[in-house]
Amino acid sequence: MSLLNARSSFRSNFTVEECSKDDEEAEEIYMAISCYAGICGIAFSSPNGILKCVPDFQYNQEYTEIFTNYDACLQRLHLIKLPYAPAFVDEGENASFVMSILPKDSSQMIRAAGALLDYLAKRSSPVENFPFPRIENVLDIQLYLRKQYVFIDTATLIRLQIFDSTIQEPGSRVVYSKRFQSTSDINLFDYFNTCSSTLGSRLLAKWLRFPLRDTEELHRRQYAVEFLSKSANRSLHRTLVSSMKRVGNIQRVLAKMHTSAASPNEWKSLLQTLQSLKEILNACHPHPELGMPFETSEYGQSPDQIISSLLEKIIETIDMSLTSNHRRFIVRQGHHAWLDEWKQIYRCLPDILSRLAEHELNRLRGHVDACGLIYFPLVGYLLQIPSSQVSEELQELGLQCMFANGDLTYYRTETTKELDKRYGDVMYAILDAETSIMHELQEEILKTSKPLLQILDYATELDCICALATAAIKMNGVRPRIVEGNVIRIKKGRHILFETLHPNYQTNSFVSPTDKGNITLITGPNASGKTMYIKQIGLIVYLAHVGSFVPADYVAVSLVDKILAQMPADMDQQKEQEPVADASWLAMALRHTSKSSLLLLDEFPYVNDRVGRKAMFLGLLEHLSQKDSPTVLITGLNMSWAKEFLQPIAHRINLRKIRVTNDVKGPIFLHEVTDGVTETNYALSVAKNAGIPHEVIENALKVDNPCFLTLPL
Repeated sequence: MSLLNARSSFRSNFTVEECSKDDEEAEEIYMAISCYAGICGIAFSSPNGILKCVPDFQYNQEYTEIFTNYDACLQRLHLIKLPYAPAFVDEGENASFVMSILPKDSSQMIRAAGALLDYLAKRSSPVENFPFPRIENVLDIQLYLRKQYVFIDTATLIRLQIFDSTIQEPGSRVVYSKRFQSTSDINLFDYFNTCSSTLGSRLLAKWLRFPLRDTEELHRRQYAVEFLSKSANRSLHRTLVSSMKRVGNIQRVLAKMHTSAASPNEWKSLLQTLQSLKEILNACHPHPELGMPFETSEYGQSPDQIISSLLEKIIETIDMSLTSNHRRFIVRQGHHAWLDEWKQIYRCLPDILSRLAEHELNRLRGHVDACGLIYFPLVGYLLQIPSSQVSEELQELGLQCMFANGDLTYYRTETTKELDKRYGDVMYAILDAETSIMHELQEEILKTSKPLLQILDYATELDCICALATAAIKMNGVRPRIVEGNVIRIKKGRHILFETLHPNYQTNSFVSPTDKGNITLITGPNASGKTMYIKQIGLIVYLAHVGSFVPADYVAVSLVDKILAQMPADMDQQKEQEPVADASWLAMALRHTSKSSLLLLDEFPYVNDRVGRKAMFLGLLEHLSQKDSPTVLITGLNMSWAKEFLQPIAHRINLRKIRVTNDVKGPIFLHEVTDGVTETNYALSVAKNAGIPHEVIENALKVDNPCFLTLPL
């Protein structure tokens, strides 16, 4: 559900599941609340009325009550005023129109939407309104199917370095330009975000936050990225990027128009945006690969016609230069002959008043030495005379005293009466007329707000497509194939972030399933590249669901429904893992993943009890190997202790290891994945290379554990 609030420019996305009446209550309804300065919060409405949430939308008893109060939520929806709705006689007709847009018999959706509206209303105005806060200036309502998106939790987004720990939609354009010192300093959003507009950056963040399972939409994005990344189309690419730089946030402008509060700068931004949108439509029109927002709107106009019509009306109506200089809405000369005549009178008025004041002075000469004509709003034109020169003879000359103000006294004369009759409140008449014309123009613009926002969304998507095309060129990527089944095939894949710092990064392939199933155990010493490898697989599969090209020679993947990763060592604040929390996460993963899911476990589980850890590790492998499991990649250190236990299930698990070679200085990690099991972790060699004092290592050698080392130090 897309909403836009005039005061704070909130634009929200409300995602619902169109489920049947029988299974309706079994579904959770998803809401994402975002504003122009960043993501405000994300919430889930569950059948029991509980609000699950992330930053800035904290759970409290108040919102639980909102979800359970169906009638209050329904009433909030009834108050929505859509700009493209017909003129209704009463509120009941408007409520019926709003409800006609929404699916029938979806009580969960009504509750979630009501809570969203309540949240936005209270954020925009803390003042309590009766019977409850009202959200104004809703521009549109859009419905989304939740099953079209891949589920990926916040922790996985951070662990795969897709976003940093804030996971906020950027309020301003962020370009990947700084020189990163380590792989942990960079994230995927920074890498991809070369969008030219703030709107593009926000949408790109949304694309990365919600990967797709919609094959048709993925192919559309891939097709457009492939088209723009070709060398023959680089000129078109540059044209689109240049035009998008002048696209402003007209959602906010349209919201201001609801209350006639659009400033001169916002009118100017609207004009520039419309001109840029026209350039974008003209550039894309000859290229069907880039599509169009729609063929013909409900008003019977094409996108080009809508933009051209609005541009023509705005240019013909507004004198943008004078509007910016005078900081108020000014109608262009020639738009209305009668208004031009009024403005000409107003421009000549100082000279007219000066000549008439001189005429009055000549008539009153001998009685006064100075006088002037002045206009008072709501009073009219008056003759002002110094109070020191006032005498009774002035009334005999036909001057009617109105009032005195300090050193001046004001009179009404035949001349001022004629001025009132002929010119009146000409300045305020001009202001009223221009305000009325502004309202008419605003109404015309708001009537087309729905197709206009569709065109803006199309241009914003193109901004994201251009960013994906730029990334495709930079990574020298390939277009992934979307195939049926539960398949992941990667040939010579690369870690997209790691290779920015290490251009000669070792490529590795991956295939699942094999004749041994979907489970892959990767073993290797510390710092040998196990974590980087499973991250690489996760990112390639993830990017294929964004519509991006991927860093590999060849990729074919089937659509996944969930991507979950447990890599606590990658978190910004490394904390000792709680075994209960780890067990809960694993239980959640095992319960909700299917054969279409991707599960990444880095040296899992995280328990201090070595015996318990080994037991849980083997138990997990045994459990997964006996079921129709998701695609699972698990990393571990040396497996010499596990050879005997792995033997019974070895035919159901793909055993892979990181290749290591040795020289006189110690082990050399080749970062190449091959078949087999690692039998040592080279712990003391790694410690020595990391700079651990020699005395510490000598003491460690005294520990009776021969699997620490295979080479002398």
